[in-house]
Amino acid sequence: MRSASELARPEDPATLYAAYWQEFMAWARDCGASQRLDIPENLGGVFIPRQILEMAEDPGRVRTLYTEEADPRRLGVLIYERKNHSLTDPLVFDQYTAGMDLSGARQYRQNIPFYVDPMHVRFRKQIYGGRLTLNDKVYLAYQADASPDYPHVLMTRNLVDRPELHRRGIGTSFYQRLEDIYRTLGFEYLLEFIVSGHPGFFDKIRTPYFDLSMEDKLRLPPSVAKFSPLLMVKKLQE
Repeated sequence: MRSASELARPEDPATLYAAYWQEFMAWARDCGASQRLDIPENLGGVFIPRQILEMAEDPGRVRTLYTEEADPRRLGVLIYERKNHSLTDPLVFDQYTAGMDLSGARQYRQNIPFYVDPMHVRFRKQIYGGRLTLNDKVYLAYQADASPDYPHVLMTRNLVDRPELHRRGIGTSFYQRLEDIYRTLGFEYLLEFIVSGHPGFFDKIRTPYFDLSMEDKLRLPPSVAKFSPLLMVKKLQE
């Protein structure tokens, strides 16, 4: 049986987007998945926003890479498009990243050279590990955890995207699909500490912790209250 990406035509992102969702729903139904984040990696296409498929040169070459080991309580997914040409000069990349650790932390000595994609520097661990190539245009990466004591609660750990693609609907499209996935899996709350340079985006799609009802607050881990000025919440089962 061919995968969704093999069935879709390059000019048909809508078909691909729908096929990824159908494959995910079949898995969730067949295995009775509930409040777990270990979605099989071959179904990772379900995380790809429709906006990325529509702007890609070939939506069939937009792929996902898991950045976390399979774990029902942790999720890490990176979305990229494999191009036919290198986006980064290999020699300049090697010279610039020489001696940097591979933890994936943001570690820049100086301004990134013009011929180096900043996303390749950030995800150099995946580059040097052979899981990404210098032909890959990384659109975004996302990480989340499920609370060990409150299994119905999710916490976004990190979201990295390309600044030049802001205000093009990618964030909205990504979160719409992500919330549908979480909702299907039975999660009830998605929490995020907003330190973004564009807080207005989250104001439109999240509720400040202060504005939650007491009933909702009691269903969240008590420890998050001390971060309440930065905490935004999405109720997934409204």
